[in-house]
Amino acid sequence: MLLKTSIDRKQKEIEIEQRCGQSFNLLTKFKNQLFGSPKYKIISIYPDVIGFEKSNDLINCNLELRQKGVVLYFRFKQDEYAIYGRFNQTVFQSSNNIFEIQIGNDIVKSEILYSKGHQKFIRKFLELKNESLNNNLVNK
Repeated sequence: MLLKTSIDRKQKEIEIEQRCGQSFNLLTKFKNQLFGSPKYKIISIYPDVIGFEKSNDLINCNLELRQKGVVLYFRFKQDEYAIYGRFNQTVFQSSNNIFEIQIGNDIVKSEILYSKGHQKFIRKFLELKNESLNNNLVNK
């Protein structure tokens, strides 16, 4: 789900926390090496509800791993946006220097700028996704 977080930021963060869980605390991040993704250069966003395709701006994004999901943050035309979803709603494909991620109904195609950082991030992403899915199966 795409949210404009530059307006009512606290309310939007609460909404993201309800869906994706809280951010990991600093101690957990260091202990488990759970840092955010490297920077990616956005090529396209689908569906384009903000007019991204008409812009020639250089837009970068990064992803944050949460307890139950992932949040993609980016800035566009002086506004901050977030696309978020649970792990089971998130699918990605990575080939050559292109990283395409689908979070719910939103698809973001981006260019990988730092391949080593990207590989580390994907490894941690998959670990957390598998843990989350295994926990959901055990709890049912």
